[in-house]
Amino acid sequence: MQKVQIKLENCYGIKSLDTEFDYTRKKVFVIYAPNGIMKTSLAKAFQDLSKGEISQDRIYKDRTTIRIIKDETGAELQKEQVFVIDSYDQAYKSSKISTLLVNKDLKAQYEEIHRAINEKKEVLVKVTFPQFRGHLSYPGFCGHQGKSQ
Repeated sequence: MQKVQIKLENCYGIKSLDTEFDYTRKKVFVIYAPNGIMKTSLAKAFQDLSKGEISQDRIYKDRTTIRIIKDETGAELQKEQVFVIDSYDQAYKSSKISTLLVNKDLKAQYEEIHRAINEKKEVLVKVTFPQFRGHLSYPGFCGHQGKSQ
């Protein structure tokens, strides 16, 4: 895919957006902006596409929403072509994340580092907050589901 053409109207608060990402000039695009500039709304439109769901305007439901996301040939992107990484969520997990590292050795190193970090977090919490031992119930906390041991 060389280009992605995006046209959104009345989509999660985006009144109108008509732009193109040209991957022949850059391989990666980063959208960095202050809060309220509709970064999350853009991500939701792509997330809907990746799940095969219809986008909408959540406040003005009577408005017609347009979500057109095409490649350089004019073909609409298929849900299998889109992968959205959720915004920060401590409990977020996806088997697809570590597949971003294609090299098998790098992937194994990444997963080992991640496992070691989780072990160190668990030790830190137990030492720092001994009064809570066995009573932590935050989902995914230190790699646990439910209460820690």
